[in-house]
Amino acid sequence: MSSTQRCDARHGFTLIELLVVVGLLVFLFSMVAFLPTGDRRDAAVSSAANELAATLRAARAMAMDRRCVMAVAFNVQNGPGTSGLVLNNYGGGHWYRIIGPDENTTGGGSIASYPAPGYYSNNTLGSYFAAVAACWVGDRHVLAPRRVRFVALSDQDNGSMVDTNVPNIWAKFGAGYPRPWFGAWDVVNKRLRPWGGYDPTLSSPAEPGRQSSGFYFAGTDGTITGCLNPTDRMAADGSVKIFEQGKARPLINGDWLDYCITFRPDGSVAEGERFPERVWSFRNQPAKDLGDLSGWPLASNLWAFGSPVRPVEPMISYAPVSGVYAVTLGPDMEADTDRFDNPQRAIASLMPAYRVMISGEGVVKVARISNTPPSGVAPFDTTITNWQDSTQTRKYYWRNLPTNPDHTFRCTPASTFLTTAMLTDNTWWLAVAP
Repeated sequence: MSSTQRCDARHGFTLIELLVVVGLLVFLFSMVAFLPTGDRRDAAVSSAANELAATLRAARAMAMDRRCVMAVAFNVQNGPGTSGLVLNNYGGGHWYRIIGPDENTTGGGSIASYPAPGYYSNNTLGSYFAAVAACWVGDRHVLAPRRVRFVALSDQDNGSMVDTNVPNIWAKFGAGYPRPWFGAWDVVNKRLRPWGGYDPTLSSPAEPGRQSSGFYFAGTDGTITGCLNPTDRMAADGSVKIFEQGKARPLINGDWLDYCITFRPDGSVAEGERFPERVWSFRNQPAKDLGDLSGWPLASNLWAFGSPVRPVEPMISYAPVSGVYAVTLGPDMEADTDRFDNPQRAIASLMPAYRVMISGEGVVKVARISNTPPSGVAPFDTTITNWQDSTQTRKYYWRNLPTNPDHTFRCTPASTFLTTAMLTDNTWWLAVAP
């Protein structure tokens, strides 16, 4: 045998060796395929949560390296044809993406941040959308359809909360609200009222007949069915068509920068203004050129410093007391329904859940939600017995946070565990000051 033949024999694979390798691969893949369903669900959600955490860290590093403002924008779009009662990712509409400085529109050699709400106040809506499109960094990160979804992007869904009688628009909640990140349980109807869930039977107490749940704010466009636009609508300035009849209607529109987590050049974090362009549209365009803005619950009182009347914030975070912003991920819904036989099954639809938490200093961590509270945890606060009673919420829930009558903080939110009692008793604040 020549030296070349001996070399080939030493470094090549025999048929038997190839069969052994293939057999091992088949065995390993079969082991994964036959993992218990809970383990596979946990692996999928955990992987998605860690990918989001890595993306947030990357955006922060870019902000610090480039000395500019960077952000991660989120999109939530329920599958076309579904009810929207519970968030679902059937069509792959749950995604996030880094957005950065618009170097093409800067002046004086400085690098501007991505288009801020004020940009639209002096430009057409079409030019704003074009400016946003020029600022994306990298591709979309799409959560695996029918496997993983966003359960909540903030800590609380306020629904159609409004109070037109006193200078405190954070005081009064509509039926079924507030909804924490895991939702609220309707004991009578055995329904899970989830964060962001759309129910056209709910309306603003200030504007009866207008759907105001689920961040859709249908307004005069008509009832939203199948998570689709009920009609066409052009921007009031004629620069762009913002709705096309029959097309999917995002609950949280990433291309409009409805919700962003923003990183400053020093690495610190801030939550971007919620639904900024709809707010600016209301302030500057009497025709309400974003269409669904006309369904926002409006307050008759002015904001501080003489600002114009504007919609109340429909979603808020507990960062002032918890110190972190949080995005919650869970398995995709198996069925398009918010009805469950009992609260245990409602919780099972949310679990396994992971929360990606970002501190004000920019530290990102991933926490798996436990189904039991940690040992020694404080009891739940039961000061508020009726969330629709403004005499209680006005006194003990100032600006969406539990406070004493003197407005000092009273409680700490339950952020890393979820129990049946939290659903049935509609409580998620621990009776201990932060």
